[in-house]
Amino acid sequence: MKNGSADLKTIRVIRQNHRFAVSEVDWFGERVFCKQSQPGVTGKYEILREANGLRTFNKLTRNFNDIPFSVPKLLYHDDVKILTQFINGWTPELADVPDDFFVQSFVQMDRYFRSQKRRRSRWSRQNKDGEYIWQKLERIISGFNLEVIPPEIFRDSLDFLRNNHSLCEARPMHADFTENNLLYDGDKYWLVDFESFRDDWPRWYDVVNFTYNREMERPKTAERMRNIRRLVIERLGEESTTQREIACIKIVRGLSLIIERMTLGGRNHAAIVPLDNALRQRIITSFTKLLPAR
Repeated sequence: MKNGSADLKTIRVIRQNHRFAVSEVDWFGERVFCKQSQPGVTGKYEILREANGLRTFNKLTRNFNDIPFSVPKLLYHDDVKILTQFINGWTPELADVPDDFFVQSFVQMDRYFRSQKRRRSRWSRQNKDGEYIWQKLERIISGFNLEVIPPEIFRDSLDFLRNNHSLCEARPMHADFTENNLLYDGDKYWLVDFESFRDDWPRWYDVVNFTYNREMERPKTAERMRNIRRLVIERLGEESTTQREIACIKIVRGLSLIIERMTLGGRNHAAIVPLDNALRQRIITSFTKLLPAR
């Protein structure tokens, strides 16, 4: 059996940040991808999540032939690294990925993972620290000791999440389905980075995480993002709770963007670019549009 450390030779470092380094390596004469944690920042837990997420997704989609992308094979993992099938491709620019690819991906996965028995999402349960999602968000943002969002909007957004979270149906989700986690080999797309994959994310999380984040961070793409989201909803059929489910996810993503931009270079998804006033104002404006009138 191949050992993950023996005869592992780096060919080139592809990209790295404060959390991980991704390299092309030679592993017993085979070219593979190696994703390795950065000492002191990420460790066993993150690597294990990635390995389990990739393994679970491959298992769940074993008989799924309509999926418009492929997923690399998991080859090996230990406490500090994960080795996967090498894909001879590149990360595409958002402008180069057709809208229909994203629409088909979100729609086909939703249909495939649909269950006759409705399950509540992870937001309806307390985390390991005994907090619900709105309690965690309130604690972190209040801890900044800065008024990053007007108090009444902050309070109303948390109240909305508290009152409507149970509407969110659980579905398996990649939870970071973006162009940044795609590779294109000239023929097809490959989806990578399964660290956040779980089977209990809110149903609309992938499409909202992708479109809303870009509306906020790249306002020039806003019309395109809204159109992608609209097409996904049209093809799946809008239900009486759909817009409230989506609003819950927008609130979590908006507050999470603030937290990420206020937590530079730390663990998890901390940003490398600080929160600027333009982004903060776009998030606040989006909240005023989705929250019920006072």
